[in-house]
Amino acid sequence: MALVNWGIRTRRSALIDEGDEVSEDVRIGVYKTTPPPVAGYLPLSSEAIEPMAFQFALIGFVYLLTYGALWLLGTALTAAGLGGFVSTFWSLHFILALLMALAVRAVLDRTGRAYLIDSGLMTRTMGVFLDFLIVAAVAAISFVVVQAYWLPILLMSILAGAATIGLLYWLCWRAFDDYHFERFVELFGEMTGTINSAIILLRVTDPEFKTPVAEDAAYGSGISFFAGLPLIFMLQMPFLYFQNRVEGYWLMLLGFTVYLVLLLAVWRWIGFLDLKGPGRK
Repeated sequence: MALVNWGIRTRRSALIDEGDEVSEDVRIGVYKTTPPPVAGYLPLSSEAIEPMAFQFALIGFVYLLTYGALWLLGTALTAAGLGGFVSTFWSLHFILALLMALAVRAVLDRTGRAYLIDSGLMTRTMGVFLDFLIVAAVAAISFVVVQAYWLPILLMSILAGAATIGLLYWLCWRAFDDYHFERFVELFGEMTGTINSAIILLRVTDPEFKTPVAEDAAYGSGISFFAGLPLIFMLQMPFLYFQNRVEGYWLMLLGFTVYLVLLLAVWRWIGFLDLKGPGRK
């Protein structure tokens, strides 16, 4: 949040120029003096089915497809003798769920049934899930572990956090043409957590998702799933082939470095990376 407040104060945000532009109702979290915003529209008749229940059912259907796809993938990997990668793919289920959601939306668009989805209701469901996510994440913190390893956690958080901020700040003003700060905030949340934590930070600067950053993040996560496959295999190398010896970690670091240089070279070659940096929005 300090990072977001800094961006707003220094007018790097595309939607919020100054802190005093935020109304008092937004500050206290309750609409008292201004009309409350519209939550969404009802695409279905309540006499037939509750529209919100249908949105939840659609989300559940996507996760059912995701579960089935991961189960098939895990079975195939185990049969191929690569069972050590199964847990890694399960931990990345949210990326596959995004791909499934895009596929379901494409089918609805192709069949002319996209009107069944209301973006307002879907945004509200996402808000509910994000709020529960925050509470669950805080509740899952083990204070016993933090007390035992507070110094390594503190050092890693400071060093890795500073490096992540510096690298993303440099990249976002050179790799994107618009909404640099919003993309910077979203990517910082994603790199230090998941896409869920990224959306939480983005919602502060773009509460109604007026910018394309959230949508781009969804598409980008799907693409990064395939671009990150080599990283997934390299992460498992020290455990599968070196019995957790230090040599395996050095080889993994070398692989990461080579892959990073390769990605930057390709990114630069296709013209998506401007080393001079465009003008700030």
